[in-house]
Amino acid sequence: MQVFLNLAKNSQRAMVSTESKRLCVTASEEASRVVIRFEDTGVGIASAENLFRPFQRGADSGGLGLYVSRAIMRSFGGELAYEAKPAGCCFAISVPALCAIEETVHA
Repeated sequence: MQVFLNLAKNSQRAMVSTESKRLCVTASEEASRVVIRFEDTGVGIASAENLFRPFQRGADSGGLGLYVSRAIMRSFGGELAYEAKPAGCCFAISVPALCAIEETVHA
């Protein structure tokens, strides 16, 4: 829940100065994983190289949000990744699909 909240707040801050304000959260199953994408119409990411490093200069708050969010997801066997888009921003959370785990247990 903390990761979802962090991504939603980041999107909200990114859309403050944009005319179109839309956050689209979608979920899909891809290769035995559930992927949840947070895609917004914000200002986008100028430089993605250091997104997940702690204490980023110019970051709102302490610059720990994405770093901690990725660590949380990894602690559950998941991942948090940035997906480049021509406009706006997209972050994808992926976790093992429960049905895939159940199949492994019952096999």
